[in-house]
Amino acid sequence: KITTKGNLMKKIIMAMLAFALAGSAFADTKTENINLGGATSVYLPKADGSGQWGGDSMMLGNYYYLGSSYMTDNIYELDISAFNFASIDSVKITNYGGFYDLGNTTGLDENLEAIKISFYEGGTGDAEADWTGSSLTLVKEISGLSTKEICDGFTINDLGFGDDDILTFVISIDKSLIPEMSTEGTGIGFGGSASQFQLTLTGTSAVPEPSTYAAIFGALALGFVIYRRRK
Repeated sequence: KITTKGNLMKKIIMAMLAFALAGSAFADTKTENINLGGATSVYLPKADGSGQWGGDSMMLGNYYYLGSSYMTDNIYELDISAFNFASIDSVKITNYGGFYDLGNTTGLDENLEAIKISFYEGGTGDAEADWTGSSLTLVKEISGLSTKEICDGFTINDLGFGDDDILTFVISIDKSLIPEMSTEGTGIGFGGSASQFQLTLTGTSAVPEPSTYAAIFGALALGFVIYRRRK
């Protein structure tokens, strides 16, 4: 009876070991790069309640073109469904192209801590409708950034983004540091190319890689071999 119980205990321990190894193998950490220039939908709202499609142009602050306008947010909705993330834990943001002053505006000090980066979930692929309809849920934001910090690259940790197919990235300005100005040449307005913004996403894979399956079967085989030898 003691031997039988001992063998049974061995089987249980080996089964637990195999499944523990298999379970840990499923939690693959993966990294993917995505570019803001490939956004599914872009929306640049203006202070007067109107807005415009952004395309590849990032514009914030005072913008003098066919009259004066003022933009405090740029919204980018990115389709990340092909990456099969179960969760996204951190994102590194880098602007490789730098920023430039919009026409008829004063220069922006690269060290002015006037920028906020935010991530939202709940996007549908229509940035304007999601933003104006307040259907997005804030996941993470960091404020007090300068253009120099963004160009140098920085990482947001503990993102906690779930398995949504749409990742919504929003870049905003501090209205107290870059106020609205109606006279050309007096206000700060700056822009950049969305296609020169790279997001490096790091998280957990929802679909195991081939190597993961190999690890699972390897763990099961190891457990079986140990059991056979001890038997």
